[in-house]
Amino acid sequence: AAHATEQAWEEFHAAAIEGTLASPLIQVTIEGQLHEVRRLLMEARKAERSQHYQSVKEITEQIQEITQNIIQASRERKQ
Repeated sequence: AAHATEQAWEEFHAAAIEGTLASPLIQVTIEGQLHEVRRLLMEARKAERSQHYQSVKEITEQIQEITQNIIQASRERKQ
């Protein structure tokens, strides 16, 4: 999950720097998703420390889904 988060951040950051994000709304949406992923990552780490492995699995799946959406949206280019 941490690796997926890092990859999503890198994809978004590269697109933002290049100015190729599809729209300002997409940028705001992705920024919100990145904050959510970071929150979930902290939650997963807390669950892991508490040995709540089912929670870790569920949170990790959420993170994977969100990060894939971020990567896909970051790769969409301006029309």
